Amino acid sequence: QIAVVSADTARAFGIEPRVAMLSYSTLGSGEGPDVQLVSEAVRLAKQLRPDEKLCGPIQYDAAIDPNVAAVKVKGQSEVAGKATVFIFPDLNTGNNTYKAVQQATGAVAMGPVMQGLTKPVNDLSRGCTVPDIVNTICLTSVQAMYNKGQNTVDLETIGAMDSMDVVDQLPGFDPSQFPGILQASALPTQGQNQPANGLVNQIVPSGSMSKASEKEEEAEI
Repeated sequence: QIAVVSADTARAFGIEPRVAMLSYSTLGSGEGPDVQLVSEAVRLAKQLRPDEKLCGPIQYDAAIDPNVAAVKVKGQSEVAGKATVFIFPDLNTGNNTYKAVQQATGAVAMGPVMQGLTKPVNDLSRGCTVPDIVNTICLTSVQAMYNKGQNTVDLETIGAMDSMDVVDQLPGFDPSQFPGILQASALPTQGQNQPANGLVNQIVPSGSMSKASEKEEEAEI
């Protein structure tokens, strides 16, 4: 189920899902209970979504690197070497991998993203920052648009916009530190009547963002 709904989440963000079910074994190169678990998950996922591009068990390098895939994966694969969705076999692996990538490369971690619900709902920890709030609003907005049948979001269009007008009036907030990937358009200048084009601006004005930040500070205290 995680693999299937993650594929849907990728579609919501305009990413063609090619799902890699990760393991220390690539298509039978190793054996053991953990490999069998992933193999069974792959079988069930293919039953749920026969047309989904899905491969496993597969190692991360074979899933993302075409050169490694050419050596480790025999025959044609729609996923090996070009995966876009990676399903880790357990919480320990997934949690530590994303934290390792985040700390070692400076990549932005957005989430957690809750999936498989009737309505889009996401959670923020009490230690979250203003950029965390903005990023989560963006994620939830995209999920809501997708659920309403508005197809996918053009990430290239969104990425060219400037979201910082939403929060740059917050006391002590440095816009240069904002790490967001999904961004929204600038607020209209004085005298303009049309609303802003971006997701954040349409849903959470700067006043509401300030209240959210204040509540977070209260929770921390």
